[in-house]
Amino acid sequence: MHIRMSTETQLDEPDADGGLISWLDIEIVESGAREDEASVGRGRAAIIHAAVAGDELCDAMDADSGELEALYSVYFDGEWLKDEFAEGFGHDLLYVSELELAPVWRGRNIELAVVRRLCDTVGSACALVVVPYANEAEAAHWRAMGFEKTSGAKGLMHLRQAFEQPRVVRDGYDDERFRVEPVDSADKRRRMN
Repeated sequence: MHIRMSTETQLDEPDADGGLISWLDIEIVESGAREDEASVGRGRAAIIHAAVAGDELCDAMDADSGELEALYSVYFDGEWLKDEFAEGFGHDLLYVSELELAPVWRGRNIELAVVRRLCDTVGSACALVVVPYANEAEAAHWRAMGFEKTSGAKGLMHLRQAFEQPRVVRDGYDDERFRVEPVDSADKRRRMN
């Protein structure tokens, strides 16, 4: 199983009208020859380039969508992440807006594996990762990976990437299922830098 991502960006200098937010279209596919691949699901994520945006950050998020505009007041203060979220490294934010799996693939923690890989690759320079949740069962599911409910923001959870994170690995008994290998304890959860 693997993910395929696509995005587009302007070649001009970034400004509030473009280039400060990179949307990624994500396709999750079952491994195999490209013509034999089966679709597992799809998703959409945004990297908000706060470090590049500077004082245009609010305007860029507002111009992009109401969805991102709502994130601004929750996670940012001016052109930087709010103090409670600015831990360790990076200034950018990875927002996983949607993640949809085909019914036959649900219940296998694939969504956790996808988000973990996004964090480790395209989101590796992001200080914060944000996911929406619809109910307490979903919140508990994301909590297993280290996400916390965001205070004052209904339906949003965040993950501070400056701390050691649980790993998401293939289940040894079922190659199409993933499991979370948690950090041993909250006391051992440490800053990575």
